[in-house]
Amino acid sequence: MPVWKDLDYVDEDTNASCRKVAGSHCHPGGSGLTEEMAAVVRGVSAPRMTPGAGVRHFPDRREPYGRARIPTDLGELIIDGKVLVTEDHGPLLNLWRLYANGPVLSIFIPKAWVHPIDRDESAWIDVYDILD
Repeated sequence: MPVWKDLDYVDEDTNASCRKVAGSHCHPGGSGLTEEMAAVVRGVSAPRMTPGAGVRHFPDRREPYGRARIPTDLGELIIDGKVLVTEDHGPLLNLWRLYANGPVLSIFIPKAWVHPIDRDESAWIDVYDILD
């Protein structure tokens, strides 16, 4: 069970610091994103990055955060995560986060579905971030 601290809490299963975000389906942090939601989101994910598009990898544990609005059969799901990779000459990026007691959601979705957010705005926080 999460330990609440006002609007912030620590998810005891994943040890992630989490925040409630208005309208977000991904809070509380790891446990709010269910396996059913993750399966639906995986269904709209591309299988991999576009061949020949060139990619940009962000430094490990310093990846930027993004908020994805993903159209699915369950309606639009709003998922906060980290952007690990973007295509230089293509439409996709790789969004990553932990959820529901520790599994990883790693999806390849259109850049147009994601906008950058600050770490402090994210409903899910990676506790292993390196902060400057």
